[in-house]
Amino acid sequence: ANWAFFPLYPVITGVISDVTGIASRVVGPLVSTVFFIVAVMVIFRYVSMTRNRDNAILAVTIVSFGPYSFYFSCFYTEALFLLLVACSFYFLEKKEWLAAGVCGALLSATRPTGVLIFFPLLVKMVTSYDGDKKCLLNLAKSIITDEKKILALSIVPLGMFAYATYLYFLVGDPFAFKNVEIA
Repeated sequence: ANWAFFPLYPVITGVISDVTGIASRVVGPLVSTVFFIVAVMVIFRYVSMTRNRDNAILAVTIVSFGPYSFYFSCFYTEALFLLLVACSFYFLEKKEWLAAGVCGALLSATRPTGVLIFFPLLVKMVTSYDGDKKCLLNLAKSIITDEKKILALSIVPLGMFAYATYLYFLVGDPFAFKNVEIA
């Protein structure tokens, strides 16, 4: 069974394959390459924004020519996952909470580990708090009462929950993506 594979990447390649009439085995590497190129551009912007241009060039070079970089042009989720992580951190730095949350939801629809972007999102919200950082109640209140922040945090696991719900109705096991790996 192919339930171990989260749906976002296969759905994207399947839709493009259906629309273009090109076989998915050809579309997959092409889509991954496009995702990787966009990811490199986002990484460059993010590192330039948070560090400097020289560090951005170094980061892009390491990502592009690292020993495992060939996976970014294969029929795997690596390029999409890298793009979504890069976009998440880019939006976090700009404090665009909803955009970061949407990227998190897409990450959790790409791989189960994508849901972990919840923690950097929360940490950035905490560190960007301008009030008295000694009072945890005020800090928590500033996050809970901000609709954009609480919505961003809430939608991060949405991709995983949607897939688990789909699997529940398909096979009766919401964790089939995890349980099928045992077989």
